[in-house]
Amino acid sequence: VVGIDLGTSAIKVVRVDRSAGDPRVVGVACEECPLRLEGKAQEEFLQERLRALKQQGLLEGELVLGFANSRLVVELVTLPKMPMADLARAIAWEAKERLSADPSSHSVRHVVLGETATDGQQQVEVLVAAAPRDDVVSQWHAFTAQGFRIMAVEPGILASFAACEAAGLWR
Repeated sequence: VVGIDLGTSAIKVVRVDRSAGDPRVVGVACEECPLRLEGKAQEEFLQERLRALKQQGLLEGELVLGFANSRLVVELVTLPKMPMADLARAIAWEAKERLSADPSSHSVRHVVLGETATDGQQQVEVLVAAAPRDDVVSQWHAFTAQGFRIMAVEPGILASFAACEAAGLWR
């Protein structure tokens, strides 16, 4: 599994291998991004750096892509403990009402961080992230157009969770 963090000031890559059992880091790279690159210049810079990283063997395998997005909204939400299907519906409602992120136009992701008890009532703490779906899809297309196999495209804060889940490191 290869994790890529497309930040505002750097591209960070971590390659993890599990073929010998326990996961181990087998490659790391960090490339600073020139400031104030936008649009076509930013795309060209990213494509150039990805080609170089691919030639170094760092981008072989399935990629989990975490991206920075100025329109990303993240919030910690506490909800009553409920069955997972009900929780998914409650999170969609919370995203729409509290984050102004309609699931029809936004990619809404969540991670249940844990359970807590407040006034004797069991509750779950959920980290909810929402990004405009068009932004997520454009990231997906930018990588698949270059022949990369994408396992997940996540807002940066959730990419680590997705990579760990995909690699079977954590449920």
